Amino acid sequence: MLHSADRIRTTHAGSLPRTPALLEANRAKGGVPEAEYDRLLQDSVIDVVRRQDELVADRIERFARQVGRENVIASTDCGLGGRIHPQIAWAELETLARGAELASRRLWL
Repeated sequence: MLHSADRIRTTHAGSLPRTPALLEANRAKGGVPEAEYDRLLQDSVIDVVRRQDELVADRIERFARQVGRENVIASTDCGLGGRIHPQIAWAELETLARGAELASRRLWL
Protein backbone atom coordinates (compact mmCIF):
# COMPACT_ATOMS: atom_id res chain seq x y z
CA MET A 1 0.00 0.00 0.00
CA LEU A 2 1.24 3.48 -0.82
CA HIS A 3 1.42 5.92 2.05
CA SER A 4 0.98 9.67 2.16
CA ALA A 5 1.50 12.04 5.06
CA ASP A 6 -0.82 14.74 3.76
CA ARG A 7 -3.85 12.89 2.35
CA ILE A 8 -5.75 9.62 2.24
CA ARG A 9 -5.04 7.83 -1.02
CA THR A 10 -7.88 6.36 -3.03
CA THR A 11 -7.93 4.07 -6.04
CA HIS A 12 -10.16 3.41 -9.01
CA ALA A 13 -10.04 -0.02 -10.58
CA GLY A 14 -11.73 0.90 -13.88
CA SER A 15 -12.90 -2.29 -15.57
CA LEU A 16 -14.34 -5.01 -13.38
CA PRO A 17 -12.24 -8.16 -13.07
CA ARG A 18 -13.35 -11.20 -15.01
CA THR A 19 -13.15 -14.87 -14.06
CA PRO A 20 -10.82 -17.07 -16.11
CA ALA A 21 -13.82 -18.94 -17.56
CA LEU A 22 -15.44 -15.70 -18.73
CA LEU A 23 -12.17 -14.49 -20.26
CA GLU A 24 -11.90 -17.74 -22.21
CA ALA A 25 -15.52 -17.43 -23.39
CA ASN A 26 -14.83 -13.86 -24.52
CA ARG A 27 -11.81 -15.08 -26.52
CA ALA A 28 -14.00 -17.68 -28.24
CA LYS A 29 -15.97 -14.82 -29.89
CA GLY A 30 -19.35 -16.48 -30.24
CA GLY A 31 -18.09 -20.06 -29.92
CA VAL A 32 -19.89 -20.49 -26.60
CA PRO A 33 -23.66 -21.13 -26.54
CA GLU A 34 -25.62 -18.11 -25.32
CA ALA A 35 -27.10 -19.88 -22.28
CA GLU A 36 -23.64 -21.03 -21.17
CA TYR A 37 -22.21 -17.55 -21.71
CA ASP A 38 -25.05 -16.01 -19.69
CA ARG A 39 -24.32 -18.44 -16.83
CA LEU A 40 -20.60 -17.63 -16.96
CA LEU A 41 -21.38 -13.91 -16.94
CA GLN A 42 -23.72 -14.25 -13.96
CA ASP A 43 -21.18 -16.34 -12.03
CA SER A 44 -18.49 -13.77 -12.83
CA VAL A 45 -20.61 -10.87 -11.56
CA ILE A 46 -21.40 -12.76 -8.34
CA ASP A 47 -17.68 -13.44 -7.83
CA VAL A 48 -16.75 -9.80 -8.45
CA VAL A 49 -19.41 -8.51 -6.04
CA ARG A 50 -18.20 -10.92 -3.35
CA ARG A 51 -14.62 -9.73 -3.85
CA GLN A 52 -15.72 -6.08 -3.77
CA ASP A 53 -17.41 -6.62 -0.41
CA GLU A 54 -14.19 -8.17 0.91
CA LEU A 55 -12.09 -5.34 -0.55
CA VAL A 56 -14.25 -2.70 1.15
CA ALA A 57 -14.02 -4.60 4.44
CA ASP A 58 -10.24 -4.93 4.11
CA ARG A 59 -9.83 -1.20 3.50
CA ILE A 60 -12.00 -0.29 6.46
CA GLU A 61 -10.12 -2.72 8.71
CA ARG A 62 -6.69 -1.45 7.65
CA PHE A 63 -7.75 2.14 8.31
CA ALA A 64 -9.32 1.19 11.66
CA ARG A 65 -6.07 -0.43 12.77
CA GLN A 66 -4.27 2.85 12.07
CA VAL A 67 -6.67 5.29 13.75
CA GLY A 68 -8.78 3.10 16.04
CA ARG A 69 -12.03 1.41 15.11
CA GLU A 70 -14.13 3.93 17.04
CA ASN A 71 -12.79 6.76 14.82
CA VAL A 72 -13.87 5.31 11.45
CA ILE A 73 -16.94 6.20 9.43
CA ALA A 74 -17.08 4.42 6.07
CA SER A 75 -18.19 6.43 3.06
CA THR A 76 -17.72 6.59 -0.68
CA ASP A 77 -14.46 7.79 -2.19
CA CYS A 78 -16.13 9.29 -5.25
CA GLY A 79 -18.89 11.73 -6.06
CA LEU A 80 -22.10 9.93 -6.95
CA GLY A 81 -24.24 12.93 -7.76
CA GLY A 82 -25.37 13.23 -11.35
CA ARG A 83 -22.30 11.65 -12.95
CA ILE A 84 -23.35 8.01 -12.94
CA HIS A 85 -26.55 6.07 -13.44
CA PRO A 86 -28.63 5.88 -10.25
CA GLN A 87 -28.57 2.07 -10.27
CA ILE A 88 -24.77 2.11 -10.25
CA ALA A 89 -24.74 4.63 -7.40
CA TRP A 90 -27.11 2.44 -5.36
CA ALA A 91 -25.04 -0.66 -6.14
CA GLU A 92 -21.90 1.10 -4.90
CA LEU A 93 -23.66 2.12 -1.70
CA GLU A 94 -24.93 -1.43 -1.18
CA THR A 95 -21.39 -2.76 -1.59
CA LEU A 96 -20.16 -0.17 0.91
CA ALA A 97 -22.84 -1.27 3.39
CA ARG A 98 -22.02 -4.98 2.99
CA GLY A 99 -18.28 -4.32 3.31
CA ALA A 100 -18.84 -2.16 6.38
CA GLU A 101 -20.95 -4.92 7.93
CA LEU A 102 -18.16 -7.46 7.32
CA ALA A 103 -15.56 -5.12 8.81
CA SER A 104 -17.80 -4.34 11.79
CA ARG A 105 -18.25 -8.01 12.60
CA ARG A 106 -14.50 -8.58 12.42
CA LEU A 107 -13.54 -5.47 14.37
CA TRP A 108 -16.22 -5.42 17.06
CA LEU A 109 -17.23 -9.02 17.67
